[in-house]
Amino acid sequence: MKIYNSLFDLGLIASNFPVFFQETWISIESRNNADIKFYFSESYNSIILFKIEKLKIIKKGTYIWIPLNLSGEVLSEENELKTCIEFHEFVNRNKLVDVILPPRHLVNFRVIPPNCFVFELDIISLRVDETPQLNLKKMSSNYRNEIKKATDKVTIRFGNEYIEEFYNLYRDTHLRQNLNFESITFFNDLVNRLGNHVLIGKSAYENNNEGAMLVLHDKHFGYYFYAGSAVKCSIPGSNKLLMFELINLLSIKKVSYLIMGGYRKELINNTKYNGIQNYKLRFGCDIITGYHFVKVINPYRYNLFLLMTKIKGLITRKDLRLINLNGVKIIKN
Repeated sequence: MKIYNSLFDLGLIASNFPVFFQETWISIESRNNADIKFYFSESYNSIILFKIEKLKIIKKGTYIWIPLNLSGEVLSEENELKTCIEFHEFVNRNKLVDVILPPRHLVNFRVIPPNCFVFELDIISLRVDETPQLNLKKMSSNYRNEIKKATDKVTIRFGNEYIEEFYNLYRDTHLRQNLNFESITFFNDLVNRLGNHVLIGKSAYENNNEGAMLVLHDKHFGYYFYAGSAVKCSIPGSNKLLMFELINLLSIKKVSYLIMGGYRKELINNTKYNGIQNYKLRFGCDIITGYHFVKVINPYRYNLFLLMTKIKGLITRKDLRLINLNGVKIIKN
């Protein structure tokens, strides 16, 4: 395997790849001294984008995306598996990290490499059709009714100038749910560096913001990345209308799919998360089945890290795990 700093160094066209392969996104991901490289397999003509971070006890590696070919396309299952095996052996041989973690819940693997901790992680994906009528038709009947009722009452706006309105709703939503959240500096940096790939939208009723979202997009995909909403929306269909208008805007930009995040089958009995998943599915989404996995390179350091974070988590009453396994089905441990 050979290591490169950018797609340009490989002589490849960046626009053929997901937005996360762009140098501007990599510069954002490189916060906190993370080291991000492209690993090129000559054997399978494939590329892995990989991030290395040094924590207190271990070096953590993370797939930023699944392996792709030189045209930015998904590999065959056979070559995806062989690429992962070759990469894991390369990481182990060169002692690059102590553990390898999966990417964000925007993409999944179709294969299971050997000697990994594996769990099911499906992806919620929405096909973006060519006309608003087709996009509306695939939604559940109550969504269609709420959207129609909200159309004359709710104002929808898109533009990166609405970053503060978005951030206020995003921050307040995370505070209510006791979740960590990014700083406004992060989002300003995101818009400044990657503005052409960012869509910020908001819904408002009588000058009160009901909901907001920040979506990334590239040549083929939109990625439902960050969102927030008011404590109580005055119009039930306001945020569904915002999503509908987002889908139509992506259609105008010739984007084929909107990736809505991960789907965890085992969360069926969890009212909160099951509600979020069902909310997304009723827009007419499909579920892309697949896997995520954790590859432990150095068991001693990794287990020591797990023990220390468990103890610290008990003291601070915080979930400090490297990966959230709630609601997933473990395939191989």
